[in-house]
Amino acid sequence: MSWRRSPCACYADPPQRPEHYFPGLAARPWYDAADHGWTEHLCGAHALIQNELDAIQPRLRRQSDDLTDNGPWGVYYLYHMGRKVEENCRRCPNTARAIESLPGLRGTGHAYFSALSPGAHIKPHCGPVNAWLRCHLGLVVPEGCRIRVGAETQAWNEGSCLIFDDAFEHEAWNSSNQTRTVLVLDFWHPDLTDAEAWGMWQIIRMSATARRLDRSAVEKPPQP
Repeated sequence: MSWRRSPCACYADPPQRPEHYFPGLAARPWYDAADHGWTEHLCGAHALIQNELDAIQPRLRRQSDDLTDNGPWGVYYLYHMGRKVEENCRRCPNTARAIESLPGLRGTGHAYFSALSPGAHIKPHCGPVNAWLRCHLGLVVPEGCRIRVGAETQAWNEGSCLIFDDAFEHEAWNSSNQTRTVLVLDFWHPDLTDAEAWGMWQIIRMSATARRLDRSAVEKPPQP
């Protein structure tokens, strides 16, 4: 198993520029959700997840990486760096059960609600690793919302999934006058063996980032 910080010359595809690179994995920006049978189950839980989103909307926290312009980007973590945020999952039991029932979604990166404000733009950036893919389940999707991954732009649909490799450069827009919200889930890249995925999980668990949950992942008590 090879896992390293890698100069651009080592990347299989120039738009894919993760900080940590696992060589030999298929490198393409978009994947067909129909090739992942579990997405049907996730889409079937859309209404239950939507109900829990409505209840926790006031608890969304501003994403802290300075990746947006023209408006804020709110997040609510259920898993952060592969670790369960227990209190947040207790508030969203149906969503947590849906996540935990899906193969390959535990021990990877993140699972969270992502709410992009009207007029906001998430600036071009690349995810930190290429060892997992990212799924977006559309929850509240007004017209005028879209995401570019690599050279291709797609739009979300409520109750449907988009799957992409966020190690590729990507950006998103909300050109509507309503908030766009999706459920974001990471899962292991299908080219990884079970042993390699296990090894990746051990690296993530032992990393300093994983031992210290980001402040945005752990909810603080609401201010009076």
